[in-house]
Amino acid sequence: MLTKSVIRTMDLWDVEFDDLCLFTAQLTGVVSHYESFGVSVPEWLTERLGESRRVLSERVRVQKLTELKRLRAQRETLLSDDEKRSNIESMIAKLETEVK
Repeated sequence: MLTKSVIRTMDLWDVEFDDLCLFTAQLTGVVSHYESFGVSVPEWLTERLGESRRVLSERVRVQKLTELKRLRAQRETLLSDDEKRSNIESMIAKLETEVK
């Protein structure tokens, strides 16, 4: 169960990715719950949800950059195989667009 203390003090950069996804989803639900009752959402909660979403987005970006680096390295070993190179090129283009 999330408590106010846990929400406020959790080090978002020190949490595993899956746990960060769950934490962010739970905070989203808590904010929605406040709104469903027609009461104002505490500012600290809104701020923490925003921070959680930013950290999650940055960690996704880092994962994609890591994959991009791996694919670029792999591309170098596939230069003799046009079909495989083409597939990797399209994956690289997609990731480059997503991390901009």
